[in-house]
Amino acid sequence: MFKQKLTIKEQIAHIKSKNIKFDLINEEKAAEFISSNSYYFKIKAYAKNFSRNSEGKYNNLDFAYLIELSTLDMHLRRMILHLTINLEHMLKVCINSHFCSNSAEDGYAIVDSFKKSRPNRTVYNSNKYTKALYEKYSANPAIWNFVEMINFGELIDFYKHYFNLYDKDLYDLNVLLFCAKQLRNAAAHSNCLLINMTAAQVSNSNTKIRITEVLRSLLIYKGISPTVLKKRLSIPILHDFAALLFCFFSFNKSCAVQEKTIKELKELIVRFNRNKDYFIKHNELKTNLDFFDSIVEILV
Repeated sequence: MFKQKLTIKEQIAHIKSKNIKFDLINEEKAAEFISSNSYYFKIKAYAKNFSRNSEGKYNNLDFAYLIELSTLDMHLRRMILHLTINLEHMLKVCINSHFCSNSAEDGYAIVDSFKKSRPNRTVYNSNKYTKALYEKYSANPAIWNFVEMINFGELIDFYKHYFNLYDKDLYDLNVLLFCAKQLRNAAAHSNCLLINMTAAQVSNSNTKIRITEVLRSLLIYKGISPTVLKKRLSIPILHDFAALLFCFFSFNKSCAVQEKTIKELKELIVRFNRNKDYFIKHNELKTNLDFFDSIVEILV
């Protein structure tokens, strides 16, 4: 079904027809935001978090609330990219460190077995920054060469392959790493993260979250009830952000990096709380946004 093209002015009129108010921000500022900071399809996506009446019009929704969710999403994406860049590096450190103490491995056999386990897949991530490395080592790479030539997804798969053989405790983190990878990809492509923030929207999107036992155990240990966990961690972004933080602080052993990251996470939470009263009439959305604070408090 094709939809009619709308000018910015017509987009504002369409928003108003859906009972979205302009009490906290005027229409001129809203049009400027749609033109310069975001675009209609993206900003309208956050409206999924708000209820509608029987006529399909929104209840208690001001356009400023959509801008706020869009802005929080931007800050969250930046934090996710910071965390995952560091996590990717620390995964390489973890693999190399374990390998150096592993008398059963020469550094070549494990790479060869990994490549043979996926004969129809392109393993290498060759670009102008890794071209020389690829040309020199791709025919017969050792672990320390190999991890520099693969992308984040292949690195996680290689991590699973290695630790499935040599350290089951570390292998068990692979499910959480997969969540971190999905979140990194979404953030890198500027996807909307703060949508599907209510149980009804998760159900409508057919998004199913399998709450990993290691995450469940950690959060229950910190005093959150299983009932609350099941409800909060059914929200994709809450589960995956918790998984990412757990991975980050499990692998990153640098005190300086940890201290800086904790400071940045606390600043993120301050920003999340700045306009929390916007959502006072949207209890489930507000409660789930507040749970970011709980995740940070628990995991850092």
